[in-house]
Amino acid sequence: MPIVILTEGEADDAFIKKLIEDNGLGIENFIIRKVQGDGGCTKFWSRIRSIRTASEPMVLRNCQAMVIIADNDNSPGDQFDIIRNQIVIANQGVSADDLFGIPQNPLVSARQSLSLPPIYILMLPWGNEAGCLETLCLSSINPDYSPQVACVDDIFQCVGAGAWSTTMQAKFRVQCLLSSICDGDPYTHLKFAWKVDADKGRPGNIFLTNNPACQRIADFLHSLIA
Repeated sequence: MPIVILTEGEADDAFIKKLIEDNGLGIENFIIRKVQGDGGCTKFWSRIRSIRTASEPMVLRNCQAMVIIADNDNSPGDQFDIIRNQIVIANQGVSADDLFGIPQNPLVSARQSLSLPPIYILMLPWGNEAGCLETLCLSSINPDYSPQVACVDDIFQCVGAGAWSTTMQAKFRVQCLLSSICDGDPYTHLKFAWKVDADKGRPGNIFLTNNPACQRIADFLHSLIA
């Protein structure tokens, strides 16, 4: 039975799909659904609710588990509570035999109604560590791009980005790195970081997903399908 994964957006989708591929987890074991529209983590309730409706009953009823993936940003505890509350909202107005469990801690499952799979919350970069997907990417940079990293470090210092929040620092570094490497498209979005496109100068190997920084995520996902 597959694992349903809900993410905040297209960059998260691309990252998770590449991680699954590079770590031999089998993409056929997962159904990956990003949150629709704007809103990021505050729109999970809508996707949770819609995936439970009659339009997709078999997706949910026949899956092994559901995993919500979201960023810790600058306050891991607060962000985790926001995600938990998204499940609370999604459960409102639903019959007592059709309720999702609400995890008390990251990576610890919760199940309330047997008609629904257990639900997990996976926070990026991991556990209670402050940061986001971009933080994880910065721990996974391909060594081939060390010269560009050095240049980004200089820009970072020049503009005084060290005074910014943890999340904004990571996003700044990643966007600068993408712009410096993808010379055919300096506006390259993170969702394209793992996609080869010669015309736009995208090599597809800027951030590696089969490395120690990502291994703990891969190991967790593997434990769900083992």
